[in-house]
Amino acid sequence: MKKRKIWMCLCCFFVSYLVSSFCAGKGIIVGAEDDEIETSIYQEIVLWIQEEWEIPEDGCEIQWMSQNEEIVSVQNGSVFHPNREGETEIVGTTENGVVGYHVKVYEDRWKYLLEKYRGDDEVQQLIFVKYKGKSRAQLQFYEKKELNWKKTISCSANVGKNGIDKAKEGDKKTPTGVYSLPMAFGLKEDPGTALSYKKINAYDYWCSDKNYYNQLIDIRKHRHNCRGEHMCRYRTYYDYGVFIGYNIECEYPKGSAIFLHCQKRKSATSGCVTIPKAKMKKILRRLTDGAKICIYHAE
Repeated sequence: MKKRKIWMCLCCFFVSYLVSSFCAGKGIIVGAEDDEIETSIYQEIVLWIQEEWEIPEDGCEIQWMSQNEEIVSVQNGSVFHPNREGETEIVGTTENGVVGYHVKVYEDRWKYLLEKYRGDDEVQQLIFVKYKGKSRAQLQFYEKKELNWKKTISCSANVGKNGIDKAKEGDKKTPTGVYSLPMAFGLKEDPGTALSYKKINAYDYWCSDKNYYNQLIDIRKHRHNCRGEHMCRYRTYYDYGVFIGYNIECEYPKGSAIFLHCQKRKSATSGCVTIPKAKMKKILRRLTDGAKICIYHAE
């Protein structure tokens, strides 16, 4: 009888360990043939309520099952479809044991973005641009410390005259989405940013012509009648700025010269995001490589 109780206790402990390991993101330990121990494939996924996620090709042959289809259902065998906010597990069985995903679903896009990048070591800063209508927006700057996000800068902002959801050159809209911030620039001296900084001179153009589309060029090296922005003409606006990594493939005429830069006055832009000069300078001094800017409707 004592041996039976000890065996039952060991079994309960083992099952408990499997569950706790799964929930903690450590993977599942499963028993294989000949008493071998296999470690499963395990991954945590964060989804927005309107975002589906498809299993990589190497997992498409596995039969997946959601532990709670009210939160996430599996469609067509390989697509995770979120239905409401919450957390659940999706598991599958292979010849080597159990594999699984721990899935978190968020209805609030901004909470989703914070959670999505929480464990990403390459992203230590996020800039949220929350569009409120017409050309008005709110900018929020978040910095991460020990996996916790803290909002350190907040201010009003302006976007394109026709709002967001940019589609092509000249539509006077600001792009929607998540973008990198690959380089900083300005008519003023480098304020002390960790980003690569380009001091603008009289020969610098941000080109909108097909041959050099969406590129910063020195007109002495690329001689032509450039129709793009002659950067030195935009005093105050371009005293300090950051290139938003929209259309970095330079696809013509998808849109060019999209920046986060200084305001001269609170007014609509042709597609850029503008904030007060003091805030722009403060952000530049704090920005590091890997930062992302996220531009969406506020609600």
